[in-house]
Amino acid sequence: MRLYTIALLLQSVSFSVADLANYQLPDIQDSQKSFNCLGQVFGYRGLKDYISKAKGYISQGLLYEITIPEIEARLGNLPHESRVMYKSSEPDSKYYQLSIQGDGEGSSFYTYVLILDSHGHLSAILWKVTTVQSVATGISVIENFCTISQ
Repeated sequence: MRLYTIALLLQSVSFSVADLANYQLPDIQDSQKSFNCLGQVFGYRGLKDYISKAKGYISQGLLYEITIPEIEARLGNLPHESRVMYKSSEPDSKYYQLSIQGDGEGSSFYTYVLILDSHGHLSAILWKVTTVQSVATGISVIENFCTISQ
């Protein structure tokens, strides 16, 4: 009976990991990538200076690595069939994050986190909205992934 329970647990874990992989698409040329972040579309042309800077930081070891389990933990409640990340075409590639300050509106501030693979190819964008409320209630942070525009 124990063996059956362990096998059942392992099988259910493998299904959940397979379901998580649904958030990825095969990699394409960076110039063809675009992401929808809160109704604003970001394409390669608008991000190429940041991507170029990130490539230099990656080669110098200056960017923080983000692992697939960390990415999956941040996925939250993605709508079914949402694609938010291009899987690196390089085997065993690592992922790195570069934060970019966006605009602010009143007490809300936007930050975009570019997620790039080891070769500097854009894989995903995470958006964060930080709202400074009153001193009593503090700061609230909401984050989610931008969806891939196709």
